[in-house]
Amino acid sequence: MTRRTAVFAVVGALSGAFGAYAHHNELLRPLAHVLGPWLLVAVVAAARQPARRAMVDCVVSLLAAVVAFYVGKDLIYGIRYPGSPFALNLTVLTLWCGLAVVGGIALGLAFHRIGSTGWPGAAATAAAAGLLIADGVREIGHRNESPVLLVFAVLAVLAVGLLAARGARQLALTAVLVLPMTLVGYVIVTAPDVLEDIAFRVL
Repeated sequence: MTRRTAVFAVVGALSGAFGAYAHHNELLRPLAHVLGPWLLVAVVAAARQPARRAMVDCVVSLLAAVVAFYVGKDLIYGIRYPGSPFALNLTVLTLWCGLAVVGGIALGLAFHRIGSTGWPGAAATAAAAGLLIADGVREIGHRNESPVLLVFAVLAVLAVGLLAARGARQLALTAVLVLPMTLVGYVIVTAPDVLEDIAFRVL
């Protein structure tokens, strides 16, 4: 494991730990139900990197995030309610670890061109922005209207824009693709919940 990959393992674990904390915090709880923080980690891990390195770093960071989230969520629950049994759901954890591997490979391939010029760079940037927008819209429409989600989505999209900054022409190319990428992104961000529901029904 390279030093860079180790750094993203730590970053991923921190994002998962934050999600676990948010799950038990009334103000931040909406952020525990979105993929946005993990998507943003994947963007930073993959942007301007060779495809292979981007895929490896995305997979490692997402795996670390998943484990930290599910283990941390139950540990915090145990701390807040002493005597409660440790109830880590291995089926759900295994499912999400599998999704982290598949998703990390896909996101690494999709995002590594962020920061490059032309249509490939625009498509990669629009894909990242579209996924973040779709994820926020899904959660706001499905669960609540917390301003925390809107603030995070805006800041996350701005962060993607800063990573990809290549001038007005590149911004225009990206803007053309944001809407279709958001529609595709909405299908993608809803897929994990559907798979988790299927796993519960089958297992």
